[in-house]
Order: sequence, then C-alpha cells, then structure tokens
Amino acid sequence: MELKKIAITAKDKECSVLKDVCSLLDSLHIEVIKPEYEPACGAYAIRAAEIVSSGEADGAIVIGSNGLDSAILGNKFASVRASLVSTPTTARYTREHNASNLLCIGADLIGPQKLLDIVKCWVISDFIGGRHSISLGMIKEGELHQFGHGESAAAVQTNRPIKHIYIGNDHAGYEAKLQVLRILEAHNISYTDLGTDSTDIVRYPYYAARIAHAVLDGDADAGIAICGTGIGISIAVNKFKGIRAALCNDRTMAKLAKEQFDANVLCIGGKIVGAFELEDIVNEWLADSPRTPDEILDTISAVENANMTYTSWRPANNV
Repeated sequence: MELKKIAITAKDKECSVLKDVCSLLDSLHIEVIKPEYEPACGAYAIRAAEIVSSGEADGAIVIGSNGLDSAILGNKFASVRASLVSTPTTARYTREHNASNLLCIGADLIGPQKLLDIVKCWVISDFIGGRHSISLGMIKEGELHQFGHGESAAAVQTNRPIKHIYIGNDHAGYEAKLQVLRILEAHNISYTDLGTDSTDIVRYPYYAARIAHAVLDGDADAGIAICGTGIGISIAVNKFKGIRAALCNDRTMAKLAKEQFDANVLCIGGKIVGAFELEDIVNEWLADSPRTPDEILDTISAVENANMTYTSWRPANNV
C-alpha cells in the first residue's frame, strides 16, 4: 500500500501551500497528479475521491478550509478511506492502522509548516497489518453491501434538540466514553451505550455499524463514536448512506460540524483529546444553536445517491 502516485486538489486552487506540497512530494520521488475540476461545492474533494476509487492514483491529498467536507464526501466512494488529520502523529497512525488513502487537511486551522509535516508523515508511513487487517477487512466487506445502485433520497436530517443518543467505542475509546456519558447525564440526555465496556481489544467497525443503523432507523436522534484517533471509526460510519460523521477534536470543529454539515454522528479521538477539550466538544455539539448548512448537504446526497445503497449489513462480531 505504498504511495507512489498521489493526486492533489484544493478548495482554493491558488493557495500558496499547494506549490510547497508538490515540491515536498517531488523530493520524496512521488508522482503528482493535479486534476481539473469545477469550482462547484465539494467538487475538489469529489474529484480526488474519484481518482483514488478508480485506481488512477495510490492516494490523494485534499486541502480544504476545515477538512470536514472532504472527509465525509471521500468516504462515500468505494475503496476510499478518507482521513481528517490535524497532527503529524495522527497522520502516521491513520496510514499504519487504517490504510488511509485520502488525506483531508483543514488549511485554515493548521499553519503551513504543520501542514507540510502532516503530509510528509502521511506519505512516508504505511499500513502495518497485523490485527489492524481485521478492522480493514470489515470495512471492505461492508463496502460490498454499501455501494451499488439504490433508491435516491434526500439528506437525513439530524433531530435537534438531541434527546436520545446511541454511543459506541472500541477499546481505545473506552475511558473517553465514560466521561462522555457523565456529560450526557448532566444534560439530562438519554443514551444507549453499545459498549465496549473494557480496554480489551475489539473492532471499531462493529460499533460504527450499530450507531449508523440506530440513527438511520430513527432509534437515535444522533450518535457518538469513539476510537483512539477518531479516524478509523469516522471512516467506518461514513460508509453508510445517510450518515454524516464528523471527526471533532476541538470545540471549533464541533461547531462547524453542526452548523455547516448538520452532522448526525460525532466522532472523537479518545487518545487524542484531553478531558477539558472533550467536555467542550460534546457541550458545543449538543447545544441547540442555529444551523446554516448550505448546498453541501445536497452535494453529499447526490454523491450518495450515485454511489451507495441503504443496507442492513453489520459485522457479525466485535473481535
């Protein structure tokens, strides 16, 4: 899964960092594709995902304002594992653990030097296999059911104010989940805890599928999904048609996820976020503030209707 040929797109085609990223990749002897795309809503992310899904490139880098749109849209394509990354450490982990092949970066939230450090760590890292192959296999198995021609549908709206939440986590998200439950109780919000209930190793796609079905079936107003970095479980849950899962590792991202994308699943990196940040993230996401989603919801629905179908699939077990 080594990256030898990478496509690069950006919301702002004139952003200065593009030239620096291309120079960095050239120094690493990586072939760069700079595709053409329309200046339409989300088109830059869609074009990158199309190239990766079709096998025209080994991977892609998408530079947006906050990265949320490209992470959601990218995972609506088969064989694409779009990762929203904000640090060099998580860039390495998502390649090693999730076999990420589409790097999503929010340039407005990250300085240019940190952005280049993220790109370099992502490019030089590779999937380590082992037990992580089991989770990757679950995602690939799900795609056999999740992608194909299905009936068209409008965007699934998030029920707000949120009254009932389905929450799930893997072993790395267990401790953070306990804190989130206390926050929900303080807000008098009811919840269904799907587990896991220990730090024994389990597979995040199992919990992602159950959260997605609860939201889509109307058993929950929204979902919360937690793994070590938040990236793996955000990939897995976005593979379900109608889900807009947003990885939020600070309060600003939680606000953007709700207001701009009407996110119906909040994803958190349990090993990345500190206790104070976690409280801020959840409180912000729960707040019943105005939403101003624009045409991005129509764009997401159009991509889903073109690529995906509703499915009852879920992994049979969590190990």
